[in-house]
Amino acid sequence: MSGKTGMGMLMTTLPSKNAATKIAQKLIDERLVACVQLYGMESFYRWQGETVNAPETLLMIKTKVALFDAAMARIKELHPYSVPEIVGTEFSVGLPAYFAWIDESTTAKEVKKKPDAPKEKTRGGQVSARASTRVKTGLIQRMRRK
Repeated sequence: MSGKTGMGMLMTTLPSKNAATKIAQKLIDERLVACVQLYGMESFYRWQGETVNAPETLLMIKTKVALFDAAMARIKELHPYSVPEIVGTEFSVGLPAYFAWIDESTTAKEVKKKPDAPKEKTRGGQVSARASTRVKTGLIQRMRRK
């Protein structure tokens, strides 16, 4: 598979493994991403006119390109930095089975909704006495099971 795959990787850094773990878990639980890998590292950067050297944890985040905006917004919301590094790129090649797994892992599970109880109305929108009696006697529940 080559070209546009619809799958990609976001990257961000956090000041500690604990902070990184919390964000990774939320992204996975919310099905915004399929996989997050954490790597401890040392960063050098300029911030507010000074050179900073600090330990950080890099998150490599695999997800659908279609979820980049939602995942980036969620990372920014949870991130302790005022200007977090959040960058991403689309994969141009990869194993189709891996991309299928990312797709499956980031697709919201359907929630089965219970059907609404049947409603019987007369003129004027009032519930009939017959329907009211069935509700009271549990007949509607038995009717639903058929």
